[in-house]
Amino acid sequence: MKQLMFHDDPPFWFETLRNLGLAAYGGSDVGEVIATASRVTPGDYDSWHDAWLSTAERLEAEERGSHPVSARDGLLRASSYYRAAEFFLHGHPEDPRIDHAYERGVSCFRDAIAHLPGVTPVEIPYEDTVLHGPQPSTGTGRPSGRTGRTWSVPSWTSSPRTRVSIPPASRCSASVSAATSRPARPPTRRAWQPSSPSTVSSTPSPP
Repeated sequence: MKQLMFHDDPPFWFETLRNLGLAAYGGSDVGEVIATASRVTPGDYDSWHDAWLSTAERLEAEERGSHPVSARDGLLRASSYYRAAEFFLHGHPEDPRIDHAYERGVSCFRDAIAHLPGVTPVEIPYEDTVLHGPQPSTGTGRPSGRTGRTWSVPSWTSSPRTRVSIPPASRCSASVSAATSRPARPPTRRAWQPSSPSTVSSTPSPP
C-alpha cells in the first residue's frame, strides 16, 4: 500500500496502517485513525501517545452508559486506541503511561465483550495466577471447543464466568512472537499524570 502519512517515519506509518487494518474487524474506525494520526508529530513519541490517548479517552467517555450495541462497538475501538497509545513507550518500562493505557484498554475490552452475545468470560488457572479471556458459547449456553479437559462451572445461572482446568506448565508449551519489533531509539521522557476521574467515566468490569 502507498505510504499516505509519515513519509519520513516508517514505524509511525506501520502502526497507523496496522490500526487501519483493525477496522475490518470492528477494532478501529478509518476516520478516527486518520484524524488521530494527523495530530501526531513525526518522530515524537510523546505526541503519538497523547493523540491516541486523547481519542481513546474521548471514545470511552462517550460510550460508557450508552446503548449496549454502541457501547460494545465504541469500547472495542477504545481498547485498540489505548494499546496504540502505549506502543512506543516501552523503551522505558517504568513509564507510568504504559500501565495506565494498558489497564484502561483491558477494561474497555472486557466491558465490550460483556455486551457481545454468545461469549462467556473465562478464567483459566495457571500456576500462581489466572488467565482471562473470552470463550464463544454453543446454542446450549455451554462453552464451545474441545479442550480435552474438564470444565468446572460454579453456576451458569448466577455467574457469567467460567473456570477451566489446564495442565501445569511442565506439560504444555507455548511460543509467542511479536507482530512488530520495538524501534531502537528511546522515546522522549517527561512527567505525566493520568486524566482526572471526571475526564473518563468508568464502570467496573462485569464479575
